[in-house]
Amino acid sequence: YQASMEAAGIPLSFGGHRPLSRAQSSPASATFPMSVQEPPTKPRFTTGLVYDTLMLKHQCTCGNTNSHPEHAGRIQSIWS
Repeated sequence: YQASMEAAGIPLSFGGHRPLSRAQSSPASATFPMSVQEPPTKPRFTTGLVYDTLMLKHQCTCGNTNSHPEHAGRIQSIWS
C-alpha cells in the first residue's frame, strides 16, 4: 500500500489519519439475524369527516350534474 501510494506521488503523512480508499461491498446475505419481535398490534380503523361551506359553491364546468355527482345540491342534501 505504501509503495503504491508513494509511486503515485501521494504523501503518506496525514497527521495520524489513514487516507480514504474505496472498498468493495460484500454480496447481500440471504439470512438476516433473528431479532425479538413485538406482538402485532390490532389495527385501529378510524374515519374522518370534513365539511366546509365552500363545498356548497362547487359547480361542474360541464353543467350536467348527472355525470358529476359531487354537485352542491347533493352535498347539501347529505348534510341536511
